Amino acid sequence: MFFKSTIAAHWPGWWQRRYPSLPWIERVSLRVLAPRCLACGEPAAPCPIDLCDVCLATLPMRPLPTLEVPGVAAHLHCIPCRYDDPVAGWLQDLKYRGDWRPARVLGALLAAARAATGRPPPQAIVPLPLHATRERERGFNQAERLAVAAARWLAVPVARDALLRRRATLPQTRLAAPARRRNVSEAFEMHAGWRDAAALPRHVALLDDVVTTGATLADAVRALRRHGVQTIEIWAIARAELAPPD
Repeated sequence: MFFKSTIAAHWPGWWQRRYPSLPWIERVSLRVLAPRCLACGEPAAPCPIDLCDVCLATLPMRPLPTLEVPGVAAHLHCIPCRYDDPVAGWLQDLKYRGDWRPARVLGALLAAARAATGRPPPQAIVPLPLHATRERERGFNQAERLAVAAARWLAVPVARDALLRRRATLPQTRLAAPARRRNVSEAFEMHAGWRDAAALPRHVALLDDVVTTGATLADAVRALRRHGVQTIEIWAIARAELAPPD
């Protein structure tokens, strides 16, 4: 309860302080279209995002935003929410229905959680890639949309194409933990344009929407380390418990 009350008390103030640093088009849109809460539809003021203070205080926040994901070696784990409603519903709306409104809210939540650690920001955010076939079917990469939204608040660049998913994999949601690890083994590689040491950031945040076992992120971390990335953070919106496959 203390953690939730701290969020409700301090995160809106952080967003208000960061607001002047947003891209001008973002500031204009927030002035023209007053934010309304994504959860209840009420005016969101004083929050400068589509979330009111009341609903912010009731989100399924984890006790600490930096709890580690077992099996994923990283310098910082920032995963502010549990995979429960309304966050779970917002992620599903983004991922499967192409509704980009939740990306703006969830990206802002992730940015505020990372800022609350007080640590220096990464040099770039690397969204976990989809395979090209799946991205064409969906029309976008949900991790990239979340990365762009978080990056606006933190003034950190997004390395959209730093990683490639070199082979199509089965959907992880239908697999048990051991099968998930086999499914994504050696699935990622660094894009050729990022293999030059001069272009490669040494400190990056690897971002996914939801973490369950961490198998996908662990393989992506190994790909980044093979090409010299020294400091890797794991960012995600929510942590989910592994459900038995159908």
